[in-house]
Amino acid sequence: YLVLDPVTRKNLEITETISGEESPTLFSLLDACETPMGSRLLRRWLHHPLRANEPVVARQACVQAFLMGKSDSPLHPAIVLEKINQRIATRIALQSVRPRELASLRDALARLPDLYQLLNEHIASTPRMETLFASLTIDPALQHRLHQAIDEEPAALIREGGVIAPGFDAELDELRTLASDNGAFLLELEARERTRTGIANLRVEYNRVHGFFIEVSKGQIDKVPDDYRRRQTLKNVERYITPELKAWEDKILSAKDRS
Repeated sequence: YLVLDPVTRKNLEITETISGEESPTLFSLLDACETPMGSRLLRRWLHHPLRANEPVVARQACVQAFLMGKSDSPLHPAIVLEKINQRIATRIALQSVRPRELASLRDALARLPDLYQLLNEHIASTPRMETLFASLTIDPALQHRLHQAIDEEPAALIREGGVIAPGFDAELDELRTLASDNGAFLLELEARERTRTGIANLRVEYNRVHGFFIEVSKGQIDKVPDDYRRRQTLKNVERYITPELKAWEDKILSAKDRS
């Protein structure tokens, strides 16, 4: 391409007028692009005019293919293209991509088959268009992987959690279950311990200071099994912990951080 110095760019008013305004310029006149990435590409093309004639003619043939097409009306695939974020490629290369951008990529890849079919049905074939068509046939395994791994609506940052989709990792699913809902286990443990000890009013409780405990009234402490360890003594009740409940407590309290 031709190398244009800043003074030449300014005098030609490619993307900015001599007085510094955005229009009227060559870019503002030509920019009928439906998507931001199309506008960025056009801007780049105008600032980097090609020296060879052949690729210019190839570009014109592509534009003509879209304008004429195989049908009577011009094709505007913006409904598909608007879901695609071109800048994510840079973030992926720099390993700084964010969860929502990966979700955006997943959704965009899911729409590529529709775009491919749309173009094949409506656009006349040219050598350049054939190359573009081929670039749309990305390995579906990538889209499938993102669909499996990334939550439907992930958090903005990985450290916030809620990024990895349920079912992708069994250990993570278990930790999330532990962190969010332990009521079923406690009810089951309470019923089991009442049956085992014969203490009808035995309760399994939790508070932030002492964690999980089994509460037994003073009048029933003679029925307490040997594997109960006293955790706290109150006026009318005794609170105990068992090895099973202690192990569960450790899992619950660490589950969120581990996940």
